Amino acid sequence: MLRKLLLCLLLLCAAHTLFAQNYQCVQPGAKRYFINNNYYLRGIRIDSVKTVGGVEYLYPFKSPRGKYFVEPLKPGGSWLGDVIMITPDGTHLFINHANDTVVIQAQAAVNDSWVLYDDTTTIRYIATLTQADTMTVLNTLDSIKVITITAMDGSTPLTTDSLHNKRIILSKTHGFVQVTDLYNLPFRGSTWLRDTADYFTTKAGAFLFNLVDFHNPTYNELYDYN
Repeated sequence: MLRKLLLCLLLLCAAHTLFAQNYQCVQPGAKRYFINNNYYLRGIRIDSVKTVGGVEYLYPFKSPRGKYFVEPLKPGGSWLGDVIMITPDGTHLFINHANDTVVIQAQAAVNDSWVLYDDTTTIRYIATLTQADTMTVLNTLDSIKVITITAMDGSTPLTTDSLHNKRIILSKTHGFVQVTDLYNLPFRGSTWLRDTADYFTTKAGAFLFNLVDFHNPTYNELYDYN
C-alpha cells in the first residue's frame, strides 16, 4: 500500500513538473496580434523553423527597417527580434537590432531572477518571475507567469528608466500576453527607428503591447462597407 502511494505521489509530481515546464513565448503555427496604448497593431508569425544541436531556431517575418524619409527601407528583424532561439531547457533568446541577446526564462519559477539584457554599458535589466496565476486570455481561462523588469545602473535600481517595473506576461496556451519591443530594446541609441529613444521614453505605454483577438480581413470583408 505504501509503495503504491509513493508511486502515485511520484507520478503526480512528475505530471506537475511537466505541466509547469511547457511554457513557450511564441508558437510557430499560430498568428498572434498585439496592440499598444497608441493603437499600433503588431503581429507575430513564424516563417520557418530549424533545429541545430538541440536548439530550435525560429525566424519571424521580416519588417522594413531604416531611417524613415532618409534612406530606402530594407528588410530587417521583426519587433520580437531577427531570430528567436529556444534551448532545450526552455530559455528563449531574442536577437535585437544590435545583434545582442534578450533572454527570457520561460520555465522559471516564482522568485527566479536572471539577466534580461546587458550590453556591457553601466545599465542592465534584471527579470524576476514575480507571479504565477491564472487570467482570461482570448476568452479562455489560462495559466500565466508575470515577469517584472528591474533597470539597474551598476548596483542601484534606475527608477527613471522606461522599462523599470514594467511587466512581461506569458500564457501557457498563447505565449506572450504582454511584451515590449524586443528588437529595439533597450530603446537607447537605436539607429533603426527615427527618434526611437524619445518615442519609447516619452509615450506612456507605447512600448508595451498586449495580445488582442484580431484576424486579417478577407477581400470581401475589406470591401464590405456595411
